Amino acid sequence: MSKVSFSNYKNIKPDKFQLDAISFVNLGFSVLVSSATGSGKTLIAEYGIEKYLNLNMSVIYTTPIKALSNQKYDELSEIYGENTVGLITGDLKLNPLANLTVMTAEVLRNQLYSKSVRSDLGLVILDEVHFIKDRFRGGTWEEIVINLNKNVPIICLSATISNQSELGRWIGSVHGNTYILKHSKRPIPLNSGIYYLSSRDNYAIKSTNLGNQEPKQITSASVKKNIKKLDRLLYSDSVSGVLKPNRYEIIDYLHEKNRLPAIYFIFSRNRCDLALNDYIKFGVPLIDRNQRSKVNQFAQEFLSEITPKDQRTLKVDLLLKGLSLGVATHHAGVVVPLKQLVEKLFAMGLIKVVFATETLSTGINMPARSVVIDSYMKRDDVSLRRLDSFEFTQMAGRAGRRGLDSMGWVILPLDYKVTPSLIYEIANNSDHRVVSNFRPNYNVVLNILSRFQKKEATTFLNNTLAAFQNQGDLTKEFNQRIKILTDFGYLKEYRVTESGSELKNIYSESDILLHQFFNNFKSDSLDPESLCAVIAACIFENRTSNRKHPTKARDNFYLTLSKNPIIEKALIELINTYNNIKKHEIKYNFVPTKEPDPGFVYAILTWMNGYTLDRILDSSNLSPGEFIKNIRTVIDLINQLKVSLNDANLRRQLIEVESRLDRDIVTLSGNLINNTTSN
Repeated sequence: MSKVSFSNYKNIKPDKFQLDAISFVNLGFSVLVSSATGSGKTLIAEYGIEKYLNLNMSVIYTTPIKALSNQKYDELSEIYGENTVGLITGDLKLNPLANLTVMTAEVLRNQLYSKSVRSDLGLVILDEVHFIKDRFRGGTWEEIVINLNKNVPIICLSATISNQSELGRWIGSVHGNTYILKHSKRPIPLNSGIYYLSSRDNYAIKSTNLGNQEPKQITSASVKKNIKKLDRLLYSDSVSGVLKPNRYEIIDYLHEKNRLPAIYFIFSRNRCDLALNDYIKFGVPLIDRNQRSKVNQFAQEFLSEITPKDQRTLKVDLLLKGLSLGVATHHAGVVVPLKQLVEKLFAMGLIKVVFATETLSTGINMPARSVVIDSYMKRDDVSLRRLDSFEFTQMAGRAGRRGLDSMGWVILPLDYKVTPSLIYEIANNSDHRVVSNFRPNYNVVLNILSRFQKKEATTFLNNTLAAFQNQGDLTKEFNQRIKILTDFGYLKEYRVTESGSELKNIYSESDILLHQFFNNFKSDSLDPESLCAVIAACIFENRTSNRKHPTKARDNFYLTLSKNPIIEKALIELINTYNNIKKHEIKYNFVPTKEPDPGFVYAILTWMNGYTLDRILDSSNLSPGEFIKNIRTVIDLINQLKVSLNDANLRRQLIEVESRLDRDIVTLSGNLINNTTSN
C-alpha cells in the first residue's frame, strides 16, 4: 500500500474541514466530526484507515445497525480487498481476524469488557455516533469511549448536531485529546418547499419555499408571509383554496421536472406497500425498455438462491412488477435479500422511487436527487407525535448526490392535519441536541463490577456522558441495581458470583429473566421445543395495536400448549419468574423488565418443525421481514447462551434448536449477498 497523501486522496480535492480533521488524525488525536449527510466525512475515516494499516496496526470500524455494517463491509472490501476486511455482527462472522474489522457497536463494547480486543489496535471509528442519544442502545457508545485504551484514537462521525462542543468535551475528558469539528455547509444545497395543488392555477402543483436551503435565496420575513398566506388558503372555502397533492401527482411532477430518483418517506410499512400496489395499478413507467431489461436480468440472478415457493410467498412477482416501472419498497417488513436487491438497483440508477420508512435515513447509503416526506406525524412506542427536527434533518439530508446533482430537493406535501406554519417550524428547527440515555442496567452493572472495584465503578459512572450532562442520580440507580442482583445471587459483597459471570455475557432486555428461568427450571425438564418457546417469548415484541395478542396468534398459541404440556409448564414458570423479578424491581423503583410475550411461539415452533414459510405466514400476523428478523434474534441469543451457560445438557439442546431454525430463507437472510453483476 502506497504512502497516504490526503492532498490527492482518491483524486478528490479536499475541503478545508477535511484537511483540518486529517491534520489532527496525523497528530494522533481523537476527532469528532459533525457534518451534514454527503459532506465527505467518510473520507476522513478512510484516510485514518490507510494511515494505521500502513503502520501495520489494526482498525475497527463500528456502525449502529447490522444492515449498515454489511453495507460498510462491502464498501471497504472493494477498496482494500476481502482479505483485508472482516465483519462481525450478532449472528455473522466473516474473516474476524482481518486487520480492518467492521462490527456493530455492541460487538466492540462486549470485546472491551471481555478484554478480547487485539493488542495491535491502532484506531477505532465510531460511525453515526449520534446514536448515543438512542433510548435503548445509546449507552453502548459511552461504554466504548470510557473503556477503550486512551492510546487508541477515535474518529467519531456524526450527523449535524447542535451540541457537538459538549459531546467533544466529554470525549476529551475521558479519552484524551479530541479535536471537535462542525461543518454545516452541504456540498449539495437543499431546496425545501411545501407543495400543494392550486385551484387558482388549474390545480397545478405549486410550492412555497421554506427558505432553509443553501445559499439563502429569500428573506425569512417573506417566507413567513407566504407561509401565513398558505395557512389561510388551506382552510379556505373559496375557489382560491389549496389541496394536498396525492403521491402520483408528486411523482409525476418530479419525473416531469427531472428530479428523480426520489426516496418517498412514509411512516408505516403497510402504507409503503399500499403505495407500491397503487402505483403498479395506476402509475406510469419511470424507466425505459433497456433499463427494464437490465433490472429483470439483475433481479433474476440476484434472487436465484430463493426457492420458487418462497418467491411466491414473498410476493416477488409484485416486487418485479414494481421494479419494471422503476419503483420499490424498503422497510423492516421486507426480507433482507429483497432489501439488498432494492439498494443495489437504486445505486445503479435503475429504481427511480423507493417508498420507505424512516429507518432508511439511519445510515444506509442511498442518496437521491429528491426526498418526499409524506407526513409530519409518526407513531412511536408510546403515542402518535409530531416529527422532530432531527428526524426531519436525517431524512432531508438524503437529497442531493455529490458529483451528480447541483441541488437536492425536499418535497413537503401540504397536509390537512398539520398547518404549513408547523411544517415550517419542523423544517427550520436547528436544535439537534444529543442527550445521553445511559442507565446502569443489569448487564452494565455486572460488567463494571467484574472489571473494577466499587470505588473505580463510581469513577466509571462519573465519566459517562449522562453524568457530564447531569442526567439523574446514576450512583443511586447503580446501588439499587446492585441490591437486586445481590438478592438473586449474582453479586456477593460487590463481587460477581459464578451466576453473575454467566449473566454478564447475556446481552438482552430479558437477560435476568432468562437466566433466572434457567436457574429455576432445570434443563432436564426441558425439551428443544419448550426451550425455543421460552426464548421466543422473551424476545418478541408485538407490533399489533389495540390487542395484546392478535386472535390468530393467540388461538394457535393455545393449540400449541394443548399438544405439548412441557411447553405450557415452561411458560408458566417463565411468567412466575417474571413476576418475582418485577416485584423486586418495583420495590427499588425501577421500570420492570420486559414482560414475556408468547405471540411468536406458534410461528417459531412450526418453522422449527419443518413447516414452509407460506404456511407459517398464513397462520400469523407477521410480515416476512418481521418473522425472519425474530428468528435471527432468537439465533443470536442462542449463540450467547451457548457461550455463557455452564449446563452441558442445555448447550446440547440449544445447538439442536439453532440447527432446526437456521435453514432456507432464514439462513439466506443471515448471510451477505455479494452480487458482482452490478457492473
